[in-house]
Amino acid sequence: MELHTFVESDALLKGSYDPSTHLMRLWFKSNPDRAYDYQRVPAHIWTELKAAQSAGRYFRQNIQDQYGEPRVPANPWRRR
Repeated sequence: MELHTFVESDALLKGSYDPSTHLMRLWFKSNPDRAYDYQRVPAHIWTELKAAQSAGRYFRQNIQDQYGEPRVPANPWRRR
């Protein structure tokens, strides 16, 4: 799994991508403690997101509505 920090982005904090499962996980600066999973994301989308001049704009235009409703991963440390 590859991890990337979006230093210049006002919207995205960091992200990871697993090429074997095509799972992209993103953290946003507005809610840095919560990750969102996007499934079936092609590798070229991850590559383009990392290289985008504006990661937030690229996310809105190419990921947000194209890869379904994001799934929030379960927190194994959450008290029940």
